Amino acid sequence: MKQILFSIYFFTTLALITKQSTICNEKNCPSPNGKCIHNKCICNYGYQTFNLKEKDKKYCLYQQVTRWLPLILEIFLPSVGHFIIGKTYIAVFKLTLVIIPLFCMCIGFNMTQPASENALNQSGNIEREKPMCELIIFGFSLFSLILLLIMQIIDIILFLIPYYKDGNGIPLI
Repeated sequence: MKQILFSIYFFTTLALITKQSTICNEKNCPSPNGKCIHNKCICNYGYQTFNLKEKDKKYCLYQQVTRWLPLILEIFLPSVGHFIIGKTYIAVFKLTLVIIPLFCMCIGFNMTQPASENALNQSGNIEREKPMCELIIFGFSLFSLILLLIMQIIDIILFLIPYYKDGNGIPLI
């Protein structure tokens, strides 16, 4: 499996690097990060070429982010994995989906008031009124929890099939 992934990675990297026009040597293609093959710098697994400047072209200096740490953090702490890979807009949205139900539950617990001191139900307990506002808050928090659960399942799948890219647009490994 690792050899198949490496060969797919090698050929896609080879297709991306064929555009370079400088001569490949040890200065512009450092040895542990890449190697010169047919005067082209081919990056080793885990390194990419990023942000080339015309005057000092150096290839394979950007170390790719692994997908496993953000995946594990995303499973146990929703939205933290997206903060790590630089997708702050998704992370902030998911963080609000975590905070909204907690906030709504705090409001909902405080809204339940006794109907009256003398209002006892058949079992002898004081009846409590359930205002319409409490049901709306409960429905809103339930909706946000279901949406968060759906997003978590989708995110786990997208982290497992390396779909996401880091904040610089380089694929995760």
